[in-house]
Amino acid sequence: MEPSKEATKLVAAVMYLAFALEAGAGNTLTLGDDYPARLRASSTVQALTAEDAFGDKLGLYTGSLEFLQTDLVLRGTPGLDIEISRKLTVGSQGGTRFFSDWDLAIPSVHGVFSQQGGWNSGLGGRNFNRCSKYAWPADEVVLGEAPTRPRPERQAMSEEFWHGTFLYLPGVGEEEILKVQDNARPRPSNGGAYPLTTKSGAIIRCIPINGGAEEGFEVLTPTGITYQFSFMVKRVELPIVTFGPQPGGNSNTTPTRFVLQRADHRLFPVIARDRFGNSLSYEWDAPTGQLRRISASDGRSVEFSYSGTRISQIRADGRTWNYDYPSGVLTTVTLPDQSYWSFTPGLTMSFEAAGNVPALRAFCNNPGVPTYDSVASMRHPSGATATFTITPTLHGRSYEHYSCSAQPNTALFRETMETYPARFYAWSLTKKAVSGPGLPSPYVWTYNYGPHNACYVSGLPAGDPMTCKANAPAEKQVEVVEPSGTTVRHVFSNKSDHSEGYPLRIERPGSVQITSYEFGDPSQFPLYAGTSIMPAAGRGWYLSRINPLRERSTIQDGVKSTWRVNAFDVLARPVSITESSTAQP
Repeated sequence: MEPSKEATKLVAAVMYLAFALEAGAGNTLTLGDDYPARLRASSTVQALTAEDAFGDKLGLYTGSLEFLQTDLVLRGTPGLDIEISRKLTVGSQGGTRFFSDWDLAIPSVHGVFSQQGGWNSGLGGRNFNRCSKYAWPADEVVLGEAPTRPRPERQAMSEEFWHGTFLYLPGVGEEEILKVQDNARPRPSNGGAYPLTTKSGAIIRCIPINGGAEEGFEVLTPTGITYQFSFMVKRVELPIVTFGPQPGGNSNTTPTRFVLQRADHRLFPVIARDRFGNSLSYEWDAPTGQLRRISASDGRSVEFSYSGTRISQIRADGRTWNYDYPSGVLTTVTLPDQSYWSFTPGLTMSFEAAGNVPALRAFCNNPGVPTYDSVASMRHPSGATATFTITPTLHGRSYEHYSCSAQPNTALFRETMETYPARFYAWSLTKKAVSGPGLPSPYVWTYNYGPHNACYVSGLPAGDPMTCKANAPAEKQVEVVEPSGTTVRHVFSNKSDHSEGYPLRIERPGSVQITSYEFGDPSQFPLYAGTSIMPAAGRGWYLSRINPLRERSTIQDGVKSTWRVNAFDVLARPVSITESSTAQP
């Protein structure tokens, strides 16, 4: 299932070395700096149990942190509520969002592409049939910043600037769009062609937009809601900087700098409808790309006002929500009853210099140099305050395959990049503290992600410290110290295969919970939800595998309680379950 295109392009990469140098003033990225965006693990972002009043969602495998805060909901028919929520991903880079550093959590189909080529398909030559010819974008030719004429050129491979194309649905999250595999899953019998799908089961067909010059997407969700994505909004992203030899090929002198400008391309919906004809309409202003109104067929509506590019006010049912940006980022959200959210900067990092990325100057077999911690707080309308500490943290994959864009004896080896890095830095939550009315002392959680346990099973000499030794660990431990002082150990697979990021055990004082998944091919459901086109580092061919929970058992007080699936249906849903308990010696 591994794409062959990346392997072919790696040969070309040797001609021009991708430099992982520090991102000067913080307004560019090198390929090494961009590792966290390229790497995707199969762990999902999870809620923090009952203590998530601030909308914080934590992916414990790497400590990734995201916030989702709902300001208003106008209830309607199932699946067609008008919900206005704000979304912030810690460490997100670049872009001008609806609420500055926070985004509006509405459905979208999106990806990051080059500014010069736009959202195109590279299948059969550059074109804008981005749905019917769904593929990675075409490579780009980038001119070097050199005083000589003609200016030198280099070919930027698509995986240098593009990390996949995704569907975002509230309540589901981000999923890669996959090519449908023949006989993989049941499809509608309405006569329509649905060439694309997602792991959760949404199916997608192509629709013409811009007078037929381009294609958009029509998405039918498993809940029966159909979205038409046809309104394009482009947002500037941080550019990618690479370096190559000066004209004449001498790379031992000052190299030529190549800057590839990028943009986040998003197709937003214009209408959502259910099978009974109920609908939501999204009204957009074409010149500005601003959402002006969401209205329902039953009369519900929400209107938006802007200050420049940012939403400044929302009105619904005679009530008003106000959004203030005195420092350029969202600082205060005032609700209709005059209670409010307030925020300190620091969670996005996008306006800071070296803090754009968790580490700098990465190259082959070297994860780089970490930047610095960030501490930010937010106040809940109830008066409670939460403070979050985000730390550049080294994580790892075991049994990885070493693959570098150049050989160790190549000039300027420190400017190379790996296809599958075993070690990488990421922004990780290391401490959360909540204080406020009714709490005699702050509630504090701390997070320790343990040793990275990274190693390479091939590609390096046997004596290299990073070569996997006999019985090398294939898992990692994350320890959480709860406000009560109890330490809970979460154990994940960190093996570089389809099991990466899956939780294996939760160890508490006096109890252990063990989980196992169906990683084989049980012939009861397709092995893959579809075909991934994600670049190699994203591991899309692993993430698209269907690995349902097979068994969960808990050992406590001398008793083992087990929940086990005996059989699945074609959609990998349990159809036969056994629950049992046995005494333990």
